[in-house]
Amino acid sequence: MENLTLIQKIDVVFEWLYKNSGSNPELPKIHGSLIDKVELGEIKDILTKLRNDKLIYTEVGGNRNAEYFDHAHFLISFDGKYFYETVGSFAEKIRRENQKRLNEDLRIADEQALNQRMERNEVTLTSWTKKLNYATMAAAVLIVLWDAYKTFCLHLR
Repeated sequence: MENLTLIQKIDVVFEWLYKNSGSNPELPKIHGSLIDKVELGEIKDILTKLRNDKLIYTEVGGNRNAEYFDHAHFLISFDGKYFYETVGSFAEKIRRENQKRLNEDLRIADEQALNQRMERNEVTLTSWTKKLNYATMAAAVLIVLWDAYKTFCLHLR
């Protein structure tokens, strides 16, 4: 038996069902085809998960919501076909979700870094504004003193 991860096993079963859904496969046929890759108990668990996710349905005597596994036909639902043709596999779905989370984390980190830079710039701008304000006041005092000097000291000579 191949040493596959759980996600790989789900993908193997799901892909097999996608490719063989038209032949109305039952559990023995699925297990017989995948016996070297996935154990029977795992196949049942995977089929239950796929059915709960509405990617497949089980059919017995025309009833598409059959609960009895042993004689049910396992067929890909429209959602299952759509998932397979747009996403491809559960491994790809997980990769996309992880990439989406990573992108979101990077976006948040970029926003935080931008906010920190803006706060530093605000502090620097405030500091320079205060310095410019003090320099302007000093220049005004010097102008007043110069005018006073010109008026009183230079005029008296």
